[in-house]
Amino acid sequence: MTTTHWIRIRLLPLALIFFSGVVLTGCGRKGLPKPIRYAPPPPMEDLEGRVQAQGVRLSWSAGKPDPDDRFNYCFSVQRARIGAEEERCPTCPPLTQRELVCLDPANPRPAVMQNGRMIWEDREVPADGFYRYQVVARDSKRPLAYSNAVTLRVLPPPPSPLDLAARSEPDGVILAWRRPPLEPRSSGSGRKAPLHFWVERRSGDGAWERISPVPVEDENFVDSVVTPGKLYDYRVTSVLLSEPNPIPGGFAEVSEVRAPATPESLPPPHTVWVVPAQGSLEVHWTEVDQEVKGYHVYRRQGGEITRLTADPVDHPPYLDRHTRPNAVYFYAVSVVGAYPPYTEGLTSKWIEMKSHVFPE
Repeated sequence: MTTTHWIRIRLLPLALIFFSGVVLTGCGRKGLPKPIRYAPPPPMEDLEGRVQAQGVRLSWSAGKPDPDDRFNYCFSVQRARIGAEEERCPTCPPLTQRELVCLDPANPRPAVMQNGRMIWEDREVPADGFYRYQVVARDSKRPLAYSNAVTLRVLPPPPSPLDLAARSEPDGVILAWRRPPLEPRSSGSGRKAPLHFWVERRSGDGAWERISPVPVEDENFVDSVVTPGKLYDYRVTSVLLSEPNPIPGGFAEVSEVRAPATPESLPPPHTVWVVPAQGSLEVHWTEVDQEVKGYHVYRRQGGEITRLTADPVDHPPYLDRHTRPNAVYFYAVSVVGAYPPYTEGLTSKWIEMKSHVFPE
C-alpha cells in the first residue's frame, strides 16, 4: 500500500463526520414524529329529549375536547318506532333502530354545541306514536359508546289559544282566552291527552319564565305576583298532557300589560292645608312627582267621613262649599293611579280647620 492510499483511507472517516455536521447544521435537529391523538368518546349517559311543536329536541354531553384532538368517531343519532309493550319497558332494545344522522364532533352541523352539550332536532319524526331515541358514538367499524335510551310520545301539536286578552285589576293581571278546537288524533296506544295551558311572562327584553306552577286547565289565570306599575308581556301555550311527556303546540301573546298599582305604591301628597275662601273652605296640597289620574278629597266631621270628589280632580285646590258656620272639619287627600284599574292610594294626614263662616 502506498503512502497516498494510506492517507486517503485515514481521511475518509473525517470527511464523513464533517459532511454529517454540515447537513445537520443546515437542516436543523429532527425529532420523532408526533403521534396523532384521537379523543375518546365522552360519557353520554344523560341523553334528554323534549317534544316541541316542530319535532323532537335531543341533547347530550359531548365533552370539551382539546383543540389538538382529532376524532375518529361520530355521534350516530338513532330512532325506533315502538309499541305499547316496548314503551312500558324503557331498557328493552327496540327491534329496529334506524340511524338518522352521524354528527362530526369537530363540525356538528346541523347540530349545535352549547356548554359542552350537543343539541340536535329531529324535525321529520312522524307525529303518530311512541319513539325511542339513542345516541351511539361509532367509528367506521364498530360502536364505541352508548347513551341512555329516551322514549317520547309524539302527536300533532294542539292549535293556539283563541282571543287572548289581559286586564289589570286590584288583585293583579287577569288573563283570559278561549279553548281551541282539537282535531281527532291517533295516539298509537289509544290513550287520550287532555288539553291544558302553560302561562309565561317576561319584562322588557328579558327571558320568558313560566308562572303557572302546573299546567292550567281553565281558560283564565291571575298573575298576582307583579311589580306595581310595571309593564309585562304574556304568552299562553296550548299543551297536551300525554304520558310520558307533554306535547306543546301553538301559543298566543299579549304585550305591554301594565301591572296594577297598589295603595302602598301611591303615596299621598306630602303637605295639605286649608284656607277660608269665598265663604267656604279651600283645600290645597302639594302635587306628587309621579304620573297620576288625579286626586280625591275627603272631609271628616265627628265620626263621619265623606269623599267630596265624585271623580278625581286634576290639580289643587278644591273648594268645599258645604260647610256650616263655626264647625270644625278635618281634611285629607289621596292619589288615584294613572292607569286602569285606577287604584286609589293612601290618604294624607288629616288637617283640622274651623269654619268661621257666619250667615249674612
